[in-house]
Parts: sequence; C-alpha cells; structure tokens
Amino acid sequence: MSILLLTVYRGHVRPFLHLSLNLLSVHPSLHLTFLVAPSVSPPITLELASPGLAHIHTPNSAGNEAIIDRLQIINVTSQTIVMPEIWRPTTMAEEADDYAELFPDFLKPLLNGDKEINGSPHKFHNTIPSLLIFDVMISPISKYFEADYGSVVPRFRTRRRLGSL
Repeated sequence: MSILLLTVYRGHVRPFLHLSLNLLSVHPSLHLTFLVAPSVSPPITLELASPGLAHIHTPNSAGNEAIIDRLQIINVTSQTIVMPEIWRPTTMAEEADDYAELFPDFLKPLLNGDKEINGSPHKFHNTIPSLLIFDVMISPISKYFEADYGSVVPRFRTRRRLGSL
C-alpha cells in the first residue's frame, strides 16, 4: 500500500510528518510519498535527521526496512523560484502558485508508476498510491485534479460555530 501526502505550507507539514512516521511504524508494508513545496523540504529533512528520530534510520528487529527507506520527499517546483534569505509573503504566494500549476506534472508519474517524477527517481514506482491525503489549505489544487482525473478529490468544507464543539 502506498499513500501520497500533499502539503505546501511549512507549519502544516509537521503534523503530517509525525502521522506518517507513526503509520510507517505500525504498517511495515506501507510506503509514503510527500509532494511538497521547496520551502517545506529543508525543515522535513532537518527533522528527519534529528536525534529524536534516530529509530527511523534502522531496520526493526523483524528485519523490515528502516522507516526512512519507505518515505520519499519530492519537491514540486519549476526551479524558477529562488528561495530568499528573508522570507516574504509574496514568496509564499509565488511558491503556492508554482505548486498548483505543476502539481499535475508531478502527480501523473506517481499514479502511472513511472520510474521518474519530473527528472527525480521515484523510489516506489512499483506501487501506485492507494490513498491521497492533502492539506485542506491547498484545496484550490483540486481543480487540477478534477480536470485530469475526474471528481476523485473530496471537497471538505468545515464551519465552526460558537458554542458547538
């Protein structure tokens, strides 16, 4: 089984990352792919290398692959955006637009089981994703998904009212 996770924003990736690591710990046959914006990749890489997550780098006692070997992170970028030294909201907007525009070009090879994804090796090309989890903040990309694949991405609309918990 393979799961594809999509997120654009740095603050949103940590919960997805830790959910993913927990799922990989519990399910040794699971593979996960993150499609992320370029600014999201460095914090994920640093966190995965942290001493608190040393256990993900070693195979378990049953001889299964290390958790890190069942995770791949793919940057969705056109390589035209240069990450500035000082982060600005306009950069985040440009990066989100770039992500939304290029998303289909990165998704199609994953769903087709291609060996490369926009020039990068696809570690799990033998496994087609069977579940897609996406950050509701990137729901505008669903229009690209629907255009190419039909109505396969559910639209979630939540409304919290005062007094109803």
